[in-house]
Amino acid sequence: MTANAPAAYDHYRLADADVVAANATPGIYRVVGTDDEAITLLRVAGADGRRRHTGDLLTVDDGTLSAFEPAENPDGNRPISATLLYRWT
Repeated sequence: MTANAPAAYDHYRLADADVVAANATPGIYRVVGTDDEAITLLRVAGADGRRRHTGDLLTVDDGTLSAFEPAENPDGNRPISATLLYRWT
């Protein structure tokens, strides 16, 4: 891994699913693990940026991370009123 390697809790949006895998789902992923050869990602939002509790894990090698672009944390990109409304509807 490089000096600019992803760290736990970084967020990425899948920009090119064809590079990753046929079963890769568009959306926002959180880094949940790294080692010298791979990065493990958890899908935490759909392609629309809305928070999802998917449990979808995806492991990619360092070179494949180029198919992703940095993204905002989906937990921090909504006003509190929208969060409360979403939870009660």
